[in-house]
Amino acid sequence: MVTGKEGVSSVLPGSQLSNVPWRRQGVKYANNEAYFDCVEDVDVIIDANGNVVSAEIHGNINCNVHLSGMPDLSMSFINPRLLDDVSFHPCVRLKRWESEKVLSFIPPDGNFVLMSYHISSQNQVAIPVYVRAMINFNDGQIGKVDIT
Repeated sequence: MVTGKEGVSSVLPGSQLSNVPWRRQGVKYANNEAYFDCVEDVDVIIDANGNVVSAEIHGNINCNVHLSGMPDLSMSFINPRLLDDVSFHPCVRLKRWESEKVLSFIPPDGNFVLMSYHISSQNQVAIPVYVRAMINFNDGQIGKVDIT
């Protein structure tokens, strides 16, 4: 019951209220679509022989969701044990992540960061880029550096 001055309704409007505070009820789209972008920064130190000395990956899963109704989504990973120092959007069900390592969520409408993570050098991860450095000096003259 809402109390107050005259002209104030005693009933709250139900169409915009939801049990999920980050999503409006009754959202409808002609085209339902969801985009998930995995953006990673890879920091690597490679020795002169091309061997990885240390590597770290910092990543985000950025989302752009336009789905009708109250969609309930799940996302799983091939090897979730590699992910360290994870942080989640409030829409993620933490208990399911802790028990099954599955992201289960009702997404907000529009753009948001679903999760961020870190993969440390203690985890043996295949680096997606191979770098080979060559340094050549010609008898005290100008040197040449090639990175391929």
